[in-house]
Amino acid sequence: MTTPSEILVVDDDVSALAGLLSLLRNLGYRATGAADVLGATALLDAFPFDMLITDIRLPGESGLKLIRRAREVQPAIA
Repeated sequence: MTTPSEILVVDDDVSALAGLLSLLRNLGYRATGAADVLGATALLDAFPFDMLITDIRLPGESGLKLIRRAREVQPAIA
């Protein structure tokens, strides 16, 4: 497996989201963030991602459902 370069990070804790995005970008990854499932789903429908990092407990819908949705739209996503 190659090193992922396009990463989608989903967390409703805005501070945690910003920190993780900053860390990933400083390591050379192209990281995009979403604070909720609706935003993440829109990004997954619009752009290709190599990896999804998500909080499991999200308002409205669980991160596990988001993972399943991501794999439907982008089967190769890690």
